[in-house]
Amino acid sequence: MIIDSLEHIKFYEKQVMGISAGYDALMQYLKHEDGNDGAKIPFEHGYFMIQNGTTKPLNEGTFEAHRKIYGCSDCA
Repeated sequence: MIIDSLEHIKFYEKQVMGISAGYDALMQYLKHEDGNDGAKIPFEHGYFMIQNGTTKPLNEGTFEAHRKIYGCSDCA
């Protein structure tokens, strides 16, 4: 899951193959639709999902990360 601004889309190309082409499909979709909440716009290796909402101010949030540690069942 990526939560970010669309202006940073090119930074994710190495992590999500084809995301730039998916972005082009997203822009085409948004030209013709109003961006309904829950809309899914697929691309070859994933999809964009449009979700609207209100987030917490940055100082009220917490950082979250996920990492698998192989061979360490007690580490999680």
